[in-house]
Amino acid sequence: MWSCMIDGYIASTYEVNGRFKVTPYEKMQESEKRIYDAEKKALTTIKMSLPLGIIHTYNRYGSSRELWEALEKCYQISSKQSTCNQAFVAEIASVKIGIVAAEVEEKKKADEENVEKKDEVQRA
Repeated sequence: MWSCMIDGYIASTYEVNGRFKVTPYEKMQESEKRIYDAEKKALTTIKMSLPLGIIHTYNRYGSSRELWEALEKCYQISSKQSTCNQAFVAEIASVKIGIVAAEVEEKKKADEENVEKKDEVQRA
């Protein structure tokens, strides 16, 4: 998920009559589906962490990278900012930590599943 916020997400497309269309989820390859799912998780996680009073301001952003950059731009810490803004930036940083922890957990589960599959193959 974090890579979606850093690198950005580019939707998979295909060409029809000289025009490009976004590939429907059902027709995506497995790797494209994983990236798409990670992008949606990242975007949802960020939006869910926003305070109710400002969430409407950021609804127009369609990708996690766009939203993250907008939040960074709006809430950059400086000595002139209020402690309220600094607290919000700290909250955003904690969201970042939570996302990274979730990614580590997902990778750990995937590694465990791969080990189990390899064990089953060796037993057969």
